[in-house]
Amino acid sequence: MKALRPGSVLRPVALTVDRSVASVGLRFEEPGVLTVLFHSIFAGRDEVERDLVHPQEALTLDALRHCIEELLAAGYGFVSVEQLVGDLGPDGSHACLTFDDGYANNLRAVPVLEEYGVPAAIFVSTDHVLSGRRFWWDTVYVERRRRGAPPAVIEREIAALKGRSPGSIDADLVREFGEAATTPTSDLDRPLTPVQLRELAAHPLVTIGNHTVDHPLLTTVAPAERDRQIAGAQDALESLTGTRPLAVAYPNGDVDDSVIEAARAAGLAIGFTTTPRRERVPLGSSRRLRLGRYQLFSRSDVDAQLRSARSRFQLLNSARRVRGWIRSR
Repeated sequence: MKALRPGSVLRPVALTVDRSVASVGLRFEEPGVLTVLFHSIFAGRDEVERDLVHPQEALTLDALRHCIEELLAAGYGFVSVEQLVGDLGPDGSHACLTFDDGYANNLRAVPVLEEYGVPAAIFVSTDHVLSGRRFWWDTVYVERRRRGAPPAVIEREIAALKGRSPGSIDADLVREFGEAATTPTSDLDRPLTPVQLRELAAHPLVTIGNHTVDHPLLTTVAPAERDRQIAGAQDALESLTGTRPLAVAYPNGDVDDSVIEAARAAGLAIGFTTTPRRERVPLGSSRRLRLGRYQLFSRSDVDAQLRSARSRFQLLNSARRVRGWIRSR
């Protein structure tokens, strides 16, 4: 039997404690930036349950509205990624909405953004936009569910595949499931088209960001491939939208110092991880390329998740800092 890592045991305990003490921590809430990470947007719960795409956060339009309303009610002002490059000052609480991968279903967010007048950033994997192919994790999820595999088993398979190159994963999926394995089956699981991407980029509330060429883990590829993934996406997005991005979202949040330097060399000033962390303001130039984000799951209590994210006292993040300090010794 595979031994359990300490983090896999302690994480749910730490999350439970964080949510329990959130109300106390909010009394000492500090100014800062709280960034939220989403992927797909579903019309409603019935669409989530159709298994047409990996649900990830299972975010519905109603949950997106609720998230925005709760943060506005708590006194947060929504900022664009361009505003993060500037000086937000030492006061105030700021929120930033981000969507990763570049799903066509992200178009559903635009009327909601317009309704509340809040900006959002959409981070795009450029080769998927140009080729129109389905993201490999959606193929794994949909095909395994069709064959009766439980979600927990599928999640383990997806986690095991993440360290491989996307091209090799796609090739294996075609061999197993047929030539149509990488072809989207609906508007829900397809990426944005080049035309849709250009239209989104022209919207005053939307910023398009770099999510690499085809979504590998940047810490696992050779230096030349790492540089190509970042710089190649910059070039493609400039060609597609007319604007060179200022921000990158690292696939799976995987980042190290060499990835940071590659991002900086490509002209990127903002970089997002998937570490659940609020950032104190003002933001330093070095921290801007390693910003934290909270992944909110609409199948859980969104209010409790937001309270925990806003709380000053977070056992989970304290444990991560201690573990990082120990590893660096």
